[in-house]
Amino acid sequence: MRLKLKSSNGVSTITLDESTKLFKDFLADIRENIDLHQDISEVVSSIKSGFPPKPIDLTYTVDTKLDEKNIKDGDQLLIEFSTLKRKSISEAPLSPRPLEKKPDLRDDIPATYIESIKKYLILRNIPDDNSCLFNSISYAISGSDSYNNVSPPEELRNVVVNYIEKDPELYSDLILGRPRNEYCEWIKKKESWGGAIELGILADWFNVRIVCIDIESGNFIRFENEKESPGKFIILIYSGIHYDVLGMNSELSLENKSSDVAQWSIEDPHEEDILTASQKLCKQLQSKDYSTNTTTFRVRCLDCYSILVGEMGASKHAEETGHLNFGEVKKS
Repeated sequence: MRLKLKSSNGVSTITLDESTKLFKDFLADIRENIDLHQDISEVVSSIKSGFPPKPIDLTYTVDTKLDEKNIKDGDQLLIEFSTLKRKSISEAPLSPRPLEKKPDLRDDIPATYIESIKKYLILRNIPDDNSCLFNSISYAISGSDSYNNVSPPEELRNVVVNYIEKDPELYSDLILGRPRNEYCEWIKKKESWGGAIELGILADWFNVRIVCIDIESGNFIRFENEKESPGKFIILIYSGIHYDVLGMNSELSLENKSSDVAQWSIEDPHEEDILTASQKLCKQLQSKDYSTNTTTFRVRCLDCYSILVGEMGASKHAEETGHLNFGEVKKS
């Protein structure tokens, strides 16, 4: 079920499972939707649907389902909020949900709070050392420091090479964009960046679904072996030139990474909550210009200091000179 929500402050399109969603949880989600309002002390005072708009009864029991309120797929709902005023116990009306303290968020740590789990979903920055794809996957699978010991990038690069060598039909010169032996030698080098081919191979190797979020487009791209039906999923963030990973923690901190959970069961009852939180975090990163346009961004060759434009410019320079060390030129 897709619904379009409109308030005086903004618009939000959401997707729900109408067969299981409780109306009380639906109201709570609206209240926490920062696209519709910013003040969490406000409560939902009115929901209207149809044309002309008619109010929906906001009273409910614990078991009231969303579809019992005659809300249908494709509906546009008009939402109004009001501030909950403190009253004496004798005159205080029943509110859709008790007031709760808003969890603290910090400007220096990109994160969002998952109310149903009572934990933060946090962007964990991976070192910018040309192995960020491999290190992000290691972080998610084996822990925050695993790429320094448990599964270092050179081992995962060798996994990629073994897959390519075993299946010349699937990983042909055409698919790889160059002769297979050249590609294998290239990807083994620590300066070489991984991409979609490596994501697909490592998803199969670890038997996991890799959900990769492209910040610029907001698209969720999934890599998995559909025949094997993986039981776990991880979430990577792709800025255009760099991969980071999402971790979940009860503490919002840059230090306490060892207690991160960055791998979840596909059958987890909170899977949708985690993906929705990822989408909110993606919007945050978009607003902070976290992505890099790979067509127009400028890079500097760290071998000869030439300034190049876009991924094509860098690739052409690498072919002509053999230089493989690049760094982005930041805007002043």
